[in-house]
Amino acid sequence: MRHLSEYHVWDTLKGWKSRNEISTLKALSWNAFFRSIAGGLLGIFVPVYIFLLAKERWGSVRGAILFIGIYVVIQRLVIIFSAIKMGELLGRLGFRRSILIASFLEVIGYLFLIRAGSFFAWLWLLPFVTALSIKLYWLPRHSLLAEDEKDRVMGRSLGWLNLIERGAGILGPFAGGVIATIFGFTWLFGIGLVLMIFSAIPMFFMPHHDHDDGISWKEFFVWIKEKKHRWFVLSFVGRGLDDTVGVWVWPLFVFAVVGSLEYLGGVTSAVLLLSMLAIFLASTWFDKKKNRKLIGLAIILTAVTRFVRGLAGSLMGIFALDSVNRVASPFFWLGVDRITYITAKHEEPFSFFVYREMIYSLGRMISALVLILCAGLANFWIVMWAVAALGIMLNMGMVRERR
Repeated sequence: MRHLSEYHVWDTLKGWKSRNEISTLKALSWNAFFRSIAGGLLGIFVPVYIFLLAKERWGSVRGAILFIGIYVVIQRLVIIFSAIKMGELLGRLGFRRSILIASFLEVIGYLFLIRAGSFFAWLWLLPFVTALSIKLYWLPRHSLLAEDEKDRVMGRSLGWLNLIERGAGILGPFAGGVIATIFGFTWLFGIGLVLMIFSAIPMFFMPHHDHDDGISWKEFFVWIKEKKHRWFVLSFVGRGLDDTVGVWVWPLFVFAVVGSLEYLGGVTSAVLLLSMLAIFLASTWFDKKKNRKLIGLAIILTAVTRFVRGLAGSLMGIFALDSVNRVASPFFWLGVDRITYITAKHEEPFSFFVYREMIYSLGRMISALVLILCAGLANFWIVMWAVAALGIMLNMGMVRERR
């Protein structure tokens, strides 16, 4: 029997793949499209689902909040202490394979969520799986954008990806609420699992990328002490503080106020629609104007509305205040992200984002520790909104960055 290689099958397949390679931005765009449909369906419901399971398991709201805080702390500790080794692994795997493996791990994560409905212990394994998937997906994505996109269009590229993510996921929250209510969370996570498999397909057609940035704990401590990185360190910690509140606490608050998964999804979908216009305007504005005053004003307005929206006590109040917040925030984070990506491009992109993820995870962990300490207090919500607002204000130093 003739060996397969004699038929030149492998060479033919490699040639076909080479001819059909697509640009990095296009591959990431298709990947983001499918991921965002899954994220739209599931994103705001995962915290609620875990909260409800933990509440049933521990018998109290305080116990459920404590579990969420511990979950985030475990996840972020894994990310921080595995960052250097994972960076070395990514160097051997390449970015394309890394994103493929991350998609596979997210599929496993959804399976854990499905199984947790009947056996709670699966949730204790979930932070380890999600920590690995976060590292394997976001480090390559950040690095690829910094390496491949030109300075003059960086804002538009970031805006384009976020428009795709918002657009693809815009009906997801409402649809997810309906599916979870009628069919249950198992069906919802099953759909998300299938979508994550589809999201991996575009990465097969992306050009191969390697990196040779040297990363180490010694270099990390040198990096954070450098004067040119001081505002970045504060910004990354601040984004971490804010994101823990936004990802975990805000959905629980909205659910507590509206008391319905459909309403929770409906409010989120409506607000996402408004935010798309702001993202489009902000992404083109910063490439042309590079206005520092606008970034500073957006940071202040976002911080204020982050705090004030948590004072709403009705469905319409949440919608109105969150809408203002979502319109203001793209002018803050797109401006800051543009500065971050361009700076990374002119340094060593991969090591820059490895250290960024470590510092950002520290911020996420600090916010989770506050959540643990304040669980059960009468002013719990107020404290968490204050943490989010502080996190946003820590980005103010980025206005002074020359890029």
